[in-house]
Amino acid sequence: MEDYNNIYERMKHSGVRHYLMICLEHSFHLLLNGHIEDAKRQLSVAESWRHGKESAAQYQRIKLIHAYRSLLDYIIWCDKKFTHSNTEYPISGDNQDMHNYFRQASVNLKEILKSPGIWDPFILSYVEILHVLVPSHELMLEYSSLLLQSEKRSNIQKALGVVLEMLDFACWRSNLDAWKRLKSIIQKLQLEDNWKDVVSGQMAARKDWWPALHFTSFHASKDSEENPELMEVKAPLTKILCPGRPNAQVHSLTGNQRRVNWREELKEKIEIVSSRFTIKNKAEMLL
Repeated sequence: MEDYNNIYERMKHSGVRHYLMICLEHSFHLLLNGHIEDAKRQLSVAESWRHGKESAAQYQRIKLIHAYRSLLDYIIWCDKKFTHSNTEYPISGDNQDMHNYFRQASVNLKEILKSPGIWDPFILSYVEILHVLVPSHELMLEYSSLLLQSEKRSNIQKALGVVLEMLDFACWRSNLDAWKRLKSIIQKLQLEDNWKDVVSGQMAARKDWWPALHFTSFHASKDSEENPELMEVKAPLTKILCPGRPNAQVHSLTGNQRRVNWREELKEKIEIVSSRFTIKNKAEMLL
């Protein structure tokens, strides 16, 4: 490896016109051999390199190098995140280090997307970072669609997780597109022998509170009146996502679940009543 590094260094200084592209090629060589930190270091040096008056071509190359350096920030963050999650006693300093890479990658990738061009690998990396940071972001619906189009089994399972995390948030609760996407994902998963294990694994942490969030008599009544198509999509998913409940969409509620739906029903009734009165009527009621 040292011999290769020496050759690349000689090539860089033999012709300054090709310095940036040789740096990029050098970083690719290091990356392919598993030296990610060294590859990033090469690109960081190239980013700060200047020679004479900056030409349009040189500007484009620097922007490309900046994009790849940001991508390496993302790769390093993913690697550290995986290591951190599999360490029983993580070092406190690792959290800050990991956060720094996360911040650098997210800020720089977002900046790259402002420039015209084909940035598919960088866009995907940015969306994945966004998924970690804001799982309820509207881009997650498009992200799940891209994952669903993949032939990789792991991507289909990942799409399931992305959509379920979206539906963990009340803002997506009545979104027909999100539920249709979930239905499509499960239909594709059902082609696999272990699809039930995959679904139950994702729903394990949700089984106690998802029925109250999505599958109650209140939701069924509301959907039937306001969005019958949504009710049709959700109905078959109820038994798949919440097995063991005869009819999770109309199951009887207890304890906290009753309080959740009681508050929802009360809020809606107040909104309906309020909409029937003018400001004058309300003023008269207060007198």
